[in-house]
Amino acid sequence: MPRKKNITQATLWGTDSGKGIGDSEKKTRKRKRESDKSLSTKPYPLTPAQIFTVGGYLFHLGKLVGAEEVIVQGEISGFKNHQVGGFFSLKDTDGDGLLKCYMPPRFLSQVGFPLEDGLLVQVRGVASIYKPRGELSFTVQSISLVGDGSIRQAYEALKKKLEDEGLFLRKRELPEFIERIGFITAKSGEVIHDFQRNLKSLGFAVDLLDVRVQGSDAPPQIVQAIETLNKLKSVEVIIIARGGGSLEDLQAFNDERVARAIFKSEIPILASIGHDRDVPIASLVSDLYVSTPSIAAITMNRSWERLESQLPLLVSDLVYGFENVLDIKKSATRTELNKLLFGMERLLRIPREFRSRLKLELFKLGREKDELKLRTRRGLTTVVQSFEIRIREIMAILKSCSSYFQGVSPERNLHLGYSIVLGSDGRVVKKTDDLTIGEKVSTLLADGSFISKVEQKQKKTS
Repeated sequence: MPRKKNITQATLWGTDSGKGIGDSEKKTRKRKRESDKSLSTKPYPLTPAQIFTVGGYLFHLGKLVGAEEVIVQGEISGFKNHQVGGFFSLKDTDGDGLLKCYMPPRFLSQVGFPLEDGLLVQVRGVASIYKPRGELSFTVQSISLVGDGSIRQAYEALKKKLEDEGLFLRKRELPEFIERIGFITAKSGEVIHDFQRNLKSLGFAVDLLDVRVQGSDAPPQIVQAIETLNKLKSVEVIIIARGGGSLEDLQAFNDERVARAIFKSEIPILASIGHDRDVPIASLVSDLYVSTPSIAAITMNRSWERLESQLPLLVSDLVYGFENVLDIKKSATRTELNKLLFGMERLLRIPREFRSRLKLELFKLGREKDELKLRTRRGLTTVVQSFEIRIREIMAILKSCSSYFQGVSPERNLHLGYSIVLGSDGRVVKKTDDLTIGEKVSTLLADGSFISKVEQKQKKTS
């Protein structure tokens, strides 16, 4: 089809060229006549291939306008959410342009903030022509906020929506004695290094999941990381961290998808996103939130505080119990030893009594030498056998006692790592009341001893 030229006309008044106003008017009229000739509307002949039906022409226009994906910026107006998708108009903020838009459900479900009138947004998609009405429509594939005002409006809307649903109320206690931590952040930043620097050497295992923390790719990656860590049953707490930023920088953590993934998590979540003025939605939904990765590390350390504070008391109880058992065993050993000594004394008296009786019998039976020898030989044999049996019994008892003494020997326990504390008077210290501040005590070890001075006493608390 023939195209008309766009011609801009201009008239110069009061020029300094030295020519009169009449000459300028003549030139202006001449240019106007030439322009009128060029704007002649004389029709060109059209071939049959260039003649469209209405539907065909609309289809032709649809292919032209939908040939490329574009980004359009404007303000949302008349938003309506239906089962078939979202419908709204996009209008210029400083003009009269109006574009009807449609967002299919699969793309609408990926928007991380409530869509409402007045939001300044950028939409990405393609245009099309709706033939039954001959209307231009824009199919939106993604949408993002523009400007602090729109971002804050979306933040407040999502915050109110989730608060009304009760997502901010659930706060679970972090487990005690945490060993394995799931950490979600960008590994290229300083966040993970700050966290590790403040983490005590308590045997923590950290599973780092590297995700984007800014941009359109960040929300789905964070959601996927939360779901992945929930499949690891050994992870006891999840930390989501970022090094702060403006409200615009933190849009990924003000995303509805991220908020619902945190609420759905079976593992308690601690947020360390670092924003004081407007607390991110992700922090409000989390079970606990802190401002910095360093504080997150300190929070992990605190899960071991009870054991760290009570361990000295447990050690003291163990030592006291050992000393008590040792005293009981010593008393029992002394009793058994006294019994053994008494028995040995009785055994030693038997041979002496036997000799006296033997001499008497030998004196009485001197005349009957042969008979006496025979009787003596028989008596000696019996006595010796009885004596040997008794000696063997005594040796068995001594051997049993020796094994027992070795088992309860303080020397053996010293080799096991225990120690014995002797006061300045040489007695074994059993209680803190046996000691005085400034007293020098001697501690016995397996390979020697050392002298120390009592600086402070601490009683066990029940």
